Amino acid sequence: MSRVTALSGSDRPVSPLAPADTGSMRETLSLTAMPGFAIVQTATPACSRRSLSSGAAMRAVIDATKLRDATKAVSRVVDSGGRIPVLAHLKLTAASNRVCIVATDLDISIETAVEAVVETTGTVIVPGARLSGLLVGLSGNITIESDEKRITLRCGRSGFKLPTLSVDDFPAFAALHDPTHTAVWPLNAADVHKLFAVAAVAACTDGTRFYLAGLNLCEGDSRLHGVASDGHKLICVATDIAYGDKEFAFDDKYRRRSIIVPSPACSLIARLFKGGAVISSDGRRLTAVGGDTTVTFKLIDATYSDWRRIVQPPGANTATVDSAELVTVLQRCAAIAHEPRRDPEKPKAVPCTVVSWDATKSDEIHFALSRSDADIDDVIAATGVAGQIKFGINPNFLASIVGAFGRNRVTMSIHDNRSPVRVDTPGAFGLVAVMQI
Repeated sequence: MSRVTALSGSDRPVSPLAPADTGSMRETLSLTAMPGFAIVQTATPACSRRSLSSGAAMRAVIDATKLRDATKAVSRVVDSGGRIPVLAHLKLTAASNRVCIVATDLDISIETAVEAVVETTGTVIVPGARLSGLLVGLSGNITIESDEKRITLRCGRSGFKLPTLSVDDFPAFAALHDPTHTAVWPLNAADVHKLFAVAAVAACTDGTRFYLAGLNLCEGDSRLHGVASDGHKLICVATDIAYGDKEFAFDDKYRRRSIIVPSPACSLIARLFKGGAVISSDGRRLTAVGGDTTVTFKLIDATYSDWRRIVQPPGANTATVDSAELVTVLQRCAAIAHEPRRDPEKPKAVPCTVVSWDATKSDEIHFALSRSDADIDDVIAATGVAGQIKFGINPNFLASIVGAFGRNRVTMSIHDNRSPVRVDTPGAFGLVAVMQI
């Protein structure tokens, strides 16, 4: 066996015990190789190693309130407790009378811009939590200056200095790269709310089935639909936006006609783009653009379950009720349904509420539940009552769907006590699995 010593950037022999070259931030390694083979290898430290070289100096004057709002918006994805310190930082770039602020956690990237008077263009990487904390309560114009080691902020008689990281350490988030297979959907405020605030409520949250942990954007009647399900409940909303003829190509053999948007991304879009957004996707990533804010994130790489096979038309047993009144009675049932476990070895009791109506007797819906130490018998008024049915339901599942639909009247329908309950409202419907009673 022969020993082979790694070479530094200057191609000169370096002792295995020599310290790392701090100029290039590389460490030399001593390796063992078979005779006749030469190995040269360097190890580059992770982003956790700190560098105080922030890149080009910058100077800009910004309104403190606008900077605080923009910093708060992008800080939603700042990874403050992670193992990669640079992800807890924000990237500020001053150019063209704007300061762009970027944050990423490697799965989601948020970029927004603020109008500014840029005196010197440049880029700086600053701690996100510290910058957000310093901006609280400030008003008027704030001056930002940076040098090779730190950033200085001045607002009135207040002044602050923060350390910086190297611009090269901040990860670049890849944009959409396949224009031939990119779908574009312009969404108004109502569409954004329906897709990312209403439908996403039914997404899986327990982590057991990752492909259900998000919103499925798919085609229905040549229109864009949003579907979410956790296996117990399902919500489907329809829009008036043409889906288009795009196929998302991953290779020559594997194509999809739908995408899965992760639940965290759905929450961000619903909060940041209340006035509408333009959604673009190439099947691997999705970008939402609205005003001066852009959100780009990775999609769930999976095929969504065939939810259409469980969807049935409305059943013959129907009843229309006020959604707010229905949610209230279901919450009362849920308060009784969750019986505390006195014996930890026994499985947790599944809450079940018995729902029934009979069109031949009254226009009312009855809710009944009994536990060892409490019971409930509640009634709400209904219209359009048809048929006679009695079934069991999880009050929390039904309440989450009805509550997501807002203050509209909803129509419940069911074929029999084994088929799922269907809840219809204009432009959307939900399904809830029944329970045996």
